[in-house]
This record gives sequence, structure tokens and C-alpha cells, in this order.
Amino acid sequence: MQVNNNYQNISRYQKLKSQPNKSVQPNDLFSKSEQPTGNINLKWSDGAIYACATPEGNSFSIYKAEEYSEDTPYLYVRGVDAEGNSYEQKIDPREVNPRNASYVELRALNSYLIDKNVLNSDTMGFFPREEIDDLAKQDFMSILEDWRDMQKTMGNFAAFKNFSVLCNAFRPFCK
Repeated sequence: MQVNNNYQNISRYQKLKSQPNKSVQPNDLFSKSEQPTGNINLKWSDGAIYACATPEGNSFSIYKAEEYSEDTPYLYVRGVDAEGNSYEQKIDPREVNPRNASYVELRALNSYLIDKNVLNSDTMGFFPREEIDDLAKQDFMSILEDWRDMQKTMGNFAAFKNFSVLCNAFRPFCK
């Protein structure tokens, strides 16, 4: 599986982890040329239940629809892609398939599961993905399972638990 360069530094992590008296910080995983650069411009975040932006220019916010209820848990997404094009999307999170979903759709499902108290709000902070494009479909379930297994192999049991919780929460939505 080919994953975005920001997530291909596993051997570097293992090397840093094995050094005595060296604590590993997220920025230690990237070389100077790989450090995130640029400005993040978060748009439409007022009242959002989730908001995200990247240095590449992607930005989106998730809102509960006016008709949001137990029976109609629709979420609206307002975003801007890397080329600056605005988009809006209405998502029924119950219909999101983690095996074929965009990052926006997966974050909508995650927000829905947090609202239903299936997940905690801090469960899905860092999230690996193959595509930087927020609207590109990906098999997030396989990515999550790979990262879960990698965390166990590296002995990072806190992250293993976090990814296991996500896998278990998303699995019923796989089609």
C-alpha cells in the first residue's frame, strides 16, 4: 500500500524510539524538507461540529443539518478544494462505507459516531490517508487496519487501542 509521504517514516520512528533519553515528537518524524509549510485557511468554521484545513488548500467544515434527528442524522459539509473551488455536500453518515469513502465522508461518519457517543471526540485526531484530496474515494478501513497492526508491531499500544476502537466503530458501516 502506497501512503502519502508524510506517513512513510516508520523506520525513522523506530530509530528515534530506540535512542535512550530521546522522546519522539511528531516533528521528529519528518525531515526539514518534509515539515508542513504554508498557511492553513480554515473557512466556514462558525458553528461547525468539525472543521479541517490543510496547507495544500483543502478546507471543510461539517454542520448538523437543520432537520438533524435520530431518524434523519444528515450532515452538511461546506468546503474548498485545493484549486479554490467551493463545494457543499449533504451526507447521511449511516450510508458512508469506510471501504469506499472520501475523507470528508469519513469525517462525517466519525462526527456522527461521536454525537451518538460511540466514539470519544479525541478518538480520531491523526488519521492516515493515501490521497491528500479530501473528496477522493479511498479504502479507509484497510488503511486503518494496516495502521492498527503497525502500531502493535511497534509496541505503541495506546495508538493500537485507538485504531482498534476506530476499526470496531467503522466496521458495521462497511459494505
